[in-house]
Amino acid sequence: MEITPRVAERVASGSFYLTVGQITAILLGVVFSVIFARILGPENYGLVSFALIYPSLLISLTDLGLGGIVSRFATIPSTRRDIYVWSGVVLRLMAAVIGGGVIYYLAGVFAHLLQRPYLEAYIRVLALYTVSASLLGILYGVFAGLGEYTTSALIFITQYFLKGVVGITLLYMGLGAYGVILSYSIAYSLLAVIFLVKLAKKFRITFSIRESLEMLTSALPLYGALICDVVLGPLLNTILAKYISNYEQGNYAVALSVLVPLNALSGSIGTALLTSMPLLSENPRALRESANELVFYGATIFSGMAFLYVSILTPLVNILYGQDYWSAPAYAVALSASIIVPVVLGSLVIGNYFITIKTTHWNAVTSITRLLITVSLAYTFIPVLRIYGVASALLVGNLASTIVGYCILARVYGTRVNLKRSVKASIPAFVSFVITYLVLSLVKQKMLCLIVGFTTYTTLYLLLIPLFMEIRDIRNIVSLTTRLEYIGVLISKLAPYYLKLVSAFSKR
Repeated sequence: MEITPRVAERVASGSFYLTVGQITAILLGVVFSVIFARILGPENYGLVSFALIYPSLLISLTDLGLGGIVSRFATIPSTRRDIYVWSGVVLRLMAAVIGGGVIYYLAGVFAHLLQRPYLEAYIRVLALYTVSASLLGILYGVFAGLGEYTTSALIFITQYFLKGVVGITLLYMGLGAYGVILSYSIAYSLLAVIFLVKLAKKFRITFSIRESLEMLTSALPLYGALICDVVLGPLLNTILAKYISNYEQGNYAVALSVLVPLNALSGSIGTALLTSMPLLSENPRALRESANELVFYGATIFSGMAFLYVSILTPLVNILYGQDYWSAPAYAVALSASIIVPVVLGSLVIGNYFITIKTTHWNAVTSITRLLITVSLAYTFIPVLRIYGVASALLVGNLASTIVGYCILARVYGTRVNLKRSVKASIPAFVSFVITYLVLSLVKQKMLCLIVGFTTYTTLYLLLIPLFMEIRDIRNIVSLTTRLEYIGVLISKLAPYYLKLVSAFSKR
């Protein structure tokens, strides 16, 4: 069965706009962070990072799992959608205010824990940031659920842009590191008000205890899953710290940084799926049959873009960070497997399927599985393989979590996914990556590496696709991409020539 056109177009357009929004925001963040780092110097810039530790933690801990659930209810058209949306926003605001209060009143305690008592004022001013960033996070999901992906993308972009502009202004006013920290609260608070007003113009402000309890029932298991994800990173870093030098840690940090775009792509596709699949929630059969197609198309598109990025990581790291971080590209490639493989096997669709049918306790089960297996293996792998041990543990943990989710989906709900088809569709991307990676090892000029890498990978990928995919599936993907704004016009002009090439391959 084909995916319904409405769902297919939402997934395609949502993935595109949210990815563009996140990548743009990331680039803005990099530009402004370089400016801040140069003006402040290492010592003062380090204060900014320390001050943000606990506010960032509270933003995650006060989510209560509402982010995904509110997006789910915002997606489904109903006469009570406004009640669900505003009840979710109000619940998130209440939790955020508690988080902001903790930051404000315990700023001195947090500064003491960081062994820097002078940070108390810096942390306290971030109480507003804690509240407003939490609100913007839920509003991002709400507008995505309403199909307004450009607004969600705009939320991301304006955060980084306004924060950067305000930060530079306060720096030149002589406020130093305090000014940069203050810019977080000012920028995020202004944007939270602006987008709240935008939502209020769309839906009347209302609140219902019944709808709130209904959402919390589904949200709290997701909160358990979130907690597992929040603690996994610090646990791995704690184990790793015993076995690596500061030099290796620096390379590891760079590897994690350059993988941010890959996580952004995965997150964007995941959000697009979350805000599209609920449209089929009233038709269980259509949802089951569409899940198989969504895994296939998601794996095809994600693997194609992800392996392109990974194939040019080495020259990219050398250009941005220099030769001192020569180990970082290899670390990044190893770590990327733990992101790419689960998506190819349907992890994004499986997780969002459970949210769609409001059985989020399975999300908690898969997250606990990932946490336990990853940490257990980390104790075995890291002493021997060090950073590659982290990559191996993450890969096996994520893979096990995905397999558990797949088994639940198949046995409990009778939804089966043709994994062989998805893996086969990802082979062109993997083969293109391997060949491109080997070719780039022979090219010495850094900028030339990027050009050669992009050209080699793209050419090989487009030539290999017809050998592993049916022409019907290729036509469907091309048809979806031609409907996208901006790039759709360009693709529509080139597509006929490529489809002729595909037809020629298929005849052979």
